[in-house]
Amino acid sequence: MPEAPHMVDVWWRHAALFLSINAFSSIKKTAVIRKDNIFYLQELVQGFDQETAAVVMARLASLKMETEEAFDATRWLDRLLIHLCSKFGDYRKDDQSSFTLTPSFSLFPQFMFNMGRSQFVQVFNNSPDETAYFRMLLNRENISKAAVMIQPFSNSIFIRCTAFTSAIRCGLNFCGLDFVA
Repeated sequence: MPEAPHMVDVWWRHAALFLSINAFSSIKKTAVIRKDNIFYLQELVQGFDQETAAVVMARLASLKMETEEAFDATRWLDRLLIHLCSKFGDYRKDDQSSFTLTPSFSLFPQFMFNMGRSQFVQVFNNSPDETAYFRMLLNRENISKAAVMIQPFSNSIFIRCTAFTSAIRCGLNFCGLDFVA
């Protein structure tokens, strides 16, 4: 007889706000619980799209910053990242070097770190118009373009140091990298 899979409770909550013609509002809340197979999490991990999740989190953080009065987006993102890593990461207690994430989650912490320090969250040194413009672009662009907005990449590096470039011309190699001068 095969062993029964481990079942867990899965909660689904929904809240809807209704406005009547007379401008009266009412909220209808629904909660559903069902038993689910724990192996569903393995399917979730295998199909996790890091870029999409990062863009959704950036859009949600942007919305919360606009609608909630005293919302600390950096702290919120850090707490969510800690929760995700504790749920899906493998580690031994009191051993920092033992922490690993599955390959489907490997870039997500970088996205979260860069998003917490991006122009969408850190609005210092930006005018309100610039902040609104960047957030509008984040919401309008597709996933791949919005992911580049969160975590930009460089495809070339320009070095303006005469000692460094002459060392490269002499054939010296820094950091194991090969440069063409």
